[in-house]
Amino acid sequence: MVILGHPQKQSFCGTLAQAYAKGAEEAGNEVQQIYLGELEFDPVLWSGYHKIQALESDLVKAQQAIK
Repeated sequence: MVILGHPQKQSFCGTLAQAYAKGAEEAGNEVQQIYLGELEFDPVLWSGYHKIQALESDLVKAQQAIK
């Protein structure tokens, strides 16, 4: 699993993530990638920690992929 936390895919960090994924695939590994900048979700906890905020579908998918 390669997770790019940089908001721009076309960045130095994005290039490193893509190179790492390519190298892992060429070595025979299955690689999944998550680009946080492409996920649709609201990062604001509107009720703070007083109420559980439901995860958006992109976050549910990312969570399942990480598991």
